[in-house]
Amino acid sequence: MTARRRVLVLSLATVLLLGLAVVVLLATFLASDSAQAQKLKAFFLVQLEHNLGRKIQVGTLDFEVFPSIKLNLEDLTVWDPNRERVFFQAGHVELVLRLIPLLRGEVVGKRLYVD
Repeated sequence: MTARRRVLVLSLATVLLLGLAVVVLLATFLASDSAQAQKLKAFFLVQLEHNLGRKIQVGTLDFEVFPSIKLNLEDLTVWDPNRERVFFQAGHVELVLRLIPLLRGEVVGKRLYVD
């Protein structure tokens, strides 16, 4: 293996490990009922509302890291922009997230499952 290739592989491994560490820390904060966990949950809700362009209401929001990074939303209600009518309701929604945008502070969905 050439020196250039070795540096590239080590750099890629370092970036992946740092990304995994950030995700594990996020999951730890979200799993607890601390003030930081509430702030992160609020961050996700604000990002989702911004991306949808609509107000949302969620009963519970949980964050999972393994086997994929995802948000589990229970009792989700999406309102019309003027908040007069319900646009969408679901008992359970699972949103699988993309890692790289999440590391930049953006919530970008990869897959959406609705029950």
